[in-house]
Amino acid sequence: MGGTIEVTSALGAGTTFTVSLPLPLDTHEGPDDLNGLRVLVVDDGDVNRMVAVGLLQMLGATADAAASGEEALGQALIGDYDVVLLDHVMPGMDGPATARSMRNAGVEARLVGLTGTTLPEDLAACREAGMETVLSKPLRPEDLLVTFG
Repeated sequence: MGGTIEVTSALGAGTTFTVSLPLPLDTHEGPDDLNGLRVLVVDDGDVNRMVAVGLLQMLGATADAAASGEEALGQALIGDYDVVLLDHVMPGMDGPATARSMRNAGVEARLVGLTGTTLPEDLAACREAGMETVLSKPLRPEDLLVTFG
C-alpha cells in the first residue's frame, strides 16, 4: 500500500506500533474536515481501532475508542458523542446488539456500522438494529467525510 510500519519496544514499558499509509483523498461533496465532531470507535481489533481513530483525528474529529460492545455502552452513556462507529462482528455484544442497547438506554448519537463484509444479511442486521448506514473496511477518509460531514 506504499506505507511504512515502525515498531519500538522497551523491556517492561511495552511496544508501540506506528503505521503510516498514503491517503489520497478522492473528490467528494461535503466538508473537507470533521472539525468539532466527537466519535466513539468500537472495534475489537486493535489495528482497526487505531486506524479508524487515526483517520478521524487526521480529519479533525475527536475520537475515542472502545474494544467491546459492553465498554462502548458505558462510554456512550457518559460521553457526549455525535457518532458511534460500531464494528458489526465482535465477541460478546456485537455491533447490532450494542446499537440496540444504546438506543434502549437513550443514547442519541448517530450509529454507523463498520463491517468487513458486504453480505446483504449483515447490512440488514445493522440497519434493523438502528444503524443509519454501514461503512466497509478498510475505512477510507473520503467515506468518513461523506458519511459524517
